[in-house]
Amino acid sequence: MKRILILFLFLITLLFASCDGSVSENSRESFESVEQSEQSAECQDFTFINNGNALYGIVRSVEMGKPSASMTLSLNGRIKELAGKYLGVTNDVDLQGESTPASEYEILVGNTNRTESAEAMTALEPYTFAIKFVNAKIVIVGYNDSLLCDAIE
Repeated sequence: MKRILILFLFLITLLFASCDGSVSENSRESFESVEQSEQSAECQDFTFINNGNALYGIVRSVEMGKPSASMTLSLNGRIKELAGKYLGVTNDVDLQGESTPASEYEILVGNTNRTESAEAMTALEPYTFAIKFVNAKIVIVGYNDSLLCDAIE
């Protein structure tokens, strides 16, 4: 239970690290929406490991660059340090070019073929990244590969 709490706090820290505190004139409404999202994320319980089984898996975009792919594996290593177990890492598309099956609980990294990733990418402003909770999924996206690496870090 302690490991799950630490992992949850780590992910919330990532969420807060994605905000630099500046607000442009046109984004006041958007910023208020983000604040409401962050508040609701704080109130939700997230269980990553249950009875020794990983509930979440990491799904990465098959099109992501090598730096982002490497950072995704590093993220999984940090999760193992905190929760005691690696999460499964898969691509969004298999070797035959078919979409891999989606599950209810996923950590989506990059512009995957999942609707939650598309939603987060659509909301991105140029030269930014985002870490969002969409349904039961954690979505990490960036405007480019470098910003995606910053988001993962």
